[in-house]
Amino acid sequence: MRNFLFLFCFTTSFTFSQQSRIARLPKELKEISGLENYNDSLLFAINDGGNEPCVYLINLEGKVVKTITLDITNKDWEDIAVDETKEFLYIGDFGNNANTRKDLCIYKVNIAEMLSQTSVKSQKFSFHYSDQQAFPPKKEDMNYDCEAMTISNNRIYLFTKSNTKPYKGISQVYSLSTNGKDFRFEQNLELGNKNYFQNSVTAADFYHGKFYLSTYSFIYVYSFNKGVWKREEKIPYKRLTQKESLVVLNKHEIIVADEKSKLSIGQNLYKIELKK
Repeated sequence: MRNFLFLFCFTTSFTFSQQSRIARLPKELKEISGLENYNDSLLFAINDGGNEPCVYLINLEGKVVKTITLDITNKDWEDIAVDETKEFLYIGDFGNNANTRKDLCIYKVNIAEMLSQTSVKSQKFSFHYSDQQAFPPKKEDMNYDCEAMTISNNRIYLFTKSNTKPYKGISQVYSLSTNGKDFRFEQNLELGNKNYFQNSVTAADFYHGKFYLSTYSFIYVYSFNKGVWKREEKIPYKRLTQKESLVVLNKHEIIVADEKSKLSIGQNLYKIELKK
């Protein structure tokens, strides 16, 4: 792995918040891995890999309003994003825990078709990490898993999840255009090398000029200006669960979901109410 330049500012403040469980998710979404908002009261949701290739439209009570089946396979779906025009939903099939995949891709789906039909076709964008030379790489270079995606200024941003040994806590940031072209490395974010559960990125969203990155323990909020990522806030979760989905509803509310664990913990929707 080549050495990258860390253009990073460590200015951080804690944001205090009220956090509450607002819904128990149905069995169809016990492995929820992605959330995105359609409007103020309805969300798109997907499951992790190995499940049916379906997009679920749910309300804030966690009830499934509609199920849309796609013409593809859910190999390892990890996150979803909606473009600024609200015309297309993007599904990231790029889960890569072992860092061995050579078939990473993003699917683009027309939202109007999803709302009017129950079975929809998709467009596929394939990509690869140009700096990955081995499959898998050495344990200290295992930074090619990805569970987080969002869209800003007509570019899809991917944030990788560190699986290195020893643990480095680095998220490599890549981007490509919303038409599937110009895939490129942006830079590294150094979240911290002390704790996998605190600093491994599992979900992302973009809202009003800021990137919201979730780990199992925190929401990190970044601004990005002139090539510099600046950590603005750090919002702690009340409880450690397998949180892999996040969407910002408005400047005061964030919705988060967690998967059901082997101990039957999780499978819930939570509301984070920000107070500054």
